[in-house]
Amino acid sequence: MGAILKTGLRLHSDGENVQFYLDTLQNTMLSCKPRTIGSNAYYLEAEIVPHLKEKAMPALHIPVWTTWHERLGHPSDNVLPHFKDHTIGFSKTSLVRDNKKICIGCIEGKMTSKSFPISDTRASKAFELVHSDLKEFPTKSYHGFKYYISFIDDYTSYAWTMNLRTKDESLKALQQFLEYIKV
Repeated sequence: MGAILKTGLRLHSDGENVQFYLDTLQNTMLSCKPRTIGSNAYYLEAEIVPHLKEKAMPALHIPVWTTWHERLGHPSDNVLPHFKDHTIGFSKTSLVRDNKKICIGCIEGKMTSKSFPISDTRASKAFELVHSDLKEFPTKSYHGFKYYISFIDDYTSYAWTMNLRTKDESLKALQQFLEYIKV
């Protein structure tokens, strides 16, 4: 729904139907109805309005190999051609890999790192030694988070993570974590 609202459409609900419109309700673009009375799950009934046909055409579903490969968690090349046969409402157009472009996510997933050497020292009480790392998400989240910071207690192995929009928020996150563990 957020992606629809970001396009400039407005939202109206009368308690039964949800409508997305341009300026007034007479310019309704999409209308959604609940699956059953009182349900929170809505389904979309839409048709291309004749005077907006050219504007609506780019929104049609076109199956793209790389998009579905990423959305489904990077399955092997043998999985996606069968996707259309096992999915209701998906285009019956076959997903064919159009190029042999290297998928960075698949490469990173297959990489192994050398194990850290076994340590003879461990913390003897909680929060005596805390490991921390600041990492970047591959894409910005819907809520605008691009980074996360993790804290792992060496003694208990408990872990905490905080989502961050920018790297400079890491200092505030560290301060919040230190206040949290003082209690």
